[in-house]
Amino acid sequence: MATVVGIELCDTGVCTVATQGDEDSRPLRLEGDTTVSPACVYWDGASFVGGQAAEAVARIHPRYVSDNVWEWLSLKPSDLARRDTVPSFSKLAYHYLKYIWERIQKLAGTVDKVSFAVSGDYFQPMAEGEQKIGLLLGIASDLNLPLVAIVDNACTTLLTSWNQEQAFVYIDLDQHRSLVQRCAVGDHLEQQEQLLLPHLGYAQLREQLAKQLAHQLLQQTAFDVTEDTRLEQVFFQKIKAVFTALERQKETRLEIEWAGRPRQISVVRDEVSQALSHFIDSLLKGLGRVTQDRALGVVLSPRAVQLPGLEASLRAREFRYRGLKGVHLAAQGAAGYAFDQPFVSNLEKVPLIESVRLDKLEQRAISGRNTGVGSQRLIPSHIVFEGCAHRLVFPQQGKGAVTILDGLELPFQFYWNGSALKLGPEIPEGLRLNGNPFVPETPLKAGDRLAFVTKGQLVMFLLITCMS
Repeated sequence: MATVVGIELCDTGVCTVATQGDEDSRPLRLEGDTTVSPACVYWDGASFVGGQAAEAVARIHPRYVSDNVWEWLSLKPSDLARRDTVPSFSKLAYHYLKYIWERIQKLAGTVDKVSFAVSGDYFQPMAEGEQKIGLLLGIASDLNLPLVAIVDNACTTLLTSWNQEQAFVYIDLDQHRSLVQRCAVGDHLEQQEQLLLPHLGYAQLREQLAKQLAHQLLQQTAFDVTEDTRLEQVFFQKIKAVFTALERQKETRLEIEWAGRPRQISVVRDEVSQALSHFIDSLLKGLGRVTQDRALGVVLSPRAVQLPGLEASLRAREFRYRGLKGVHLAAQGAAGYAFDQPFVSNLEKVPLIESVRLDKLEQRAISGRNTGVGSQRLIPSHIVFEGCAHRLVFPQQGKGAVTILDGLELPFQFYWNGSALKLGPEIPEGLRLNGNPFVPETPLKAGDRLAFVTKGQLVMFLLITCMS
């Protein structure tokens, strides 16, 4: 059976998913136990190193490491600050993709088809976009990749998580920028407008948070993490784990050990959100430039969901939004799309997919090909309260009450009737569903919002389907 691999090329990290069809898809562990490879390239004038090994020395040898090769893919000299010849961004991209391709072949064996998921600016009708596509095709040719498609990553993400939106704004975070895309669904799911917000990416987020936590660590433990670049590198790696932890919980601990002495501090999500408030305000201003229509839904990419405070800010501004879970969604969608694509003998004929047919989305939703979720796609798996997702535990057989895994107390009870999720007979007074009065026995689906007022405060819950 043919093996197909989807690869998302993104500066925040590269993900790959291999599939052989019929619900058999799996993320590849590119870097030891992790499935996300940092999109970093190290070059010291003699050798290239990619991925985790390059990121591990980014603070120690910052002049030798680049982390934005996919955003700036071009023939221009890269941002490596060297006195001798500086390699181009395209050369760095070649060596990084060579490293990833070698890892894929070791993990997946013979690969029959490959599909790339890239950001929407690769498809812009201007010289930069055309050059990026041309260079990407050239790299694929040099590495002898069996490339069959290059697809917009917003489309590939929604291939596995489309929720019947008719028009929406898609927000994604890259390493050094944010992307705000207005999308529409007619016969196709397609991008109508795109806004790029430079200097609003994860690199800037981590720098801001690192400064705050370094100051906090110095105040509380009299420990200066900037005294040694090796120590700073260890500390910076911890910041990545903090973002991941705060997506699931309100508070986490940052612990760092140096010279045999452990130090730790408490990191509170609300405090981090406050520290990053200017970042979120800039992002929402970009959203306002794309649409002023609050009725238009907002879809947050798996990377955007990790930004502490973004969902709370959207709620405060009364935007309808849906957060996607699972960093591999774009690669998974790319693999699923490539599975149905014919082989391409000439890379010049590789299709560039800026939109996806609606019937293709519906087919994926019904058959569940390469997603493993089948017809259960719209059934919620989690309830989100104050930014934390709590898992719904369904009865193993037949009908019955649905409980919350971590004991979140709710003023209502979920019930599974064998085919749909509903609320039990005791419903809070004034409960509203998606802004309208709740009607008993209404089936609930992913994307629904439940809200009611208690003690003068508006309490809101969001139902989601987690693809991770």
